[in-house]
Amino acid sequence: MPMKGPQPPFVPRPGGLSDADKRELGSRWYDWFQDSPTPMWVEDFGGVAARFRALSAEGVPDVARWLRNRPEEARVLAKEVRILSANRAAAELFEVADPEELCGDLEIGFGEESYGPFLEELVRIARGQRRFSVDILGLTLSGKRRYLRMHWTAAPGHEEDLRFVYLSAVDLTELVQTEGVLRNAVKAKDYLLREIQHRVRNTLALIDSLLDMQADAFPAAGAALADSARRVESLAIVHDSLYKRADYSLAGLRDCVEGVARQVFDALGDASRDELAIEVVDAELRVERAAPLSLIVGELVANAVEHGRSEGSARVRLRARAGEGGALSLSVEDAGPGLDWAAASASGRGLGLALVDALADQLGGRLGAAAGSEGVGCRVSLEIPPDDR
Repeated sequence: MPMKGPQPPFVPRPGGLSDADKRELGSRWYDWFQDSPTPMWVEDFGGVAARFRALSAEGVPDVARWLRNRPEEARVLAKEVRILSANRAAAELFEVADPEELCGDLEIGFGEESYGPFLEELVRIARGQRRFSVDILGLTLSGKRRYLRMHWTAAPGHEEDLRFVYLSAVDLTELVQTEGVLRNAVKAKDYLLREIQHRVRNTLALIDSLLDMQADAFPAAGAALADSARRVESLAIVHDSLYKRADYSLAGLRDCVEGVARQVFDALGDASRDELAIEVVDAELRVERAAPLSLIVGELVANAVEHGRSEGSARVRLRARAGEGGALSLSVEDAGPGLDWAAASASGRGLGLALVDALADQLGGRLGAAAGSEGVGCRVSLEIPPDDR
């Protein structure tokens, strides 16, 4: 593609530093440059600088934006850059025998995927930056990829004409490849965890179905089996919440508490006369806490629906709040005849409330019971301390 506008007054050399160039750069600096273990180049961006000046003379107000709108210009301007010198470390990086083989145009080390990063380089130059870093993808002589972080600096005294530009490279190839391996491993782990969660959920659903079948086959044990099925379904709700989260070790407080409460209320309550009010904040908690907490919610709501009726209807209010450090507050209130929690022995409470006691101990929580907010019914509260993990 021919370049529009006046031709640049500076014509880059085909390659290599002249003796005069070496004297300008300094013989000591040149020796250090060649012996440095860091891959380094001296490049001539004079043609690029001349092109930018020509564009400004033609009335282009923002050369950087002009380049953004014409990414194909990167191919044109790449031909204006010349490598004047490269050190031995650069030759080793690109697998050439002699650093002089790198001199000249950008044929070695420059591939199809290099034009995007090169465009970013040009945009920065057009914005007046004379010292910056950019990540590029280079190719060795044999076609191997090299992920490089290039440090670009205009030589002192050449900030305008860009006849001498110093470049050094940090080879990030091993780091990028390792990162790719780790990323793939994380994806595989995520897939495996999702599959495990899915299978656990299916297994719980199967157990739930088996319990329902047994309840049909043994009517005398129907109530006990139905309670067991309800508890299994509470655990399934926890796993549903885990399945929807980015972090599979964390469940949603609202998903678990509200999900279990509604599941129990739908199973035991009467929608035409019973009421369930829920106030739950959204927070995350570890599965080790989510499972016992969900079971506690299920038991307390079931107890409120079954034993907290007044004049034939049940009015249940559930509240759950999260505090600092993972502390949790839970309360379930009904408007029934009330329950003397302290007077009831563990054996007299039945399996459900005995299970609440055991699970509260597991969470390190403190259970309490009092009259409801309106002076009637029972309000059971659970305070769980901050999570120490």
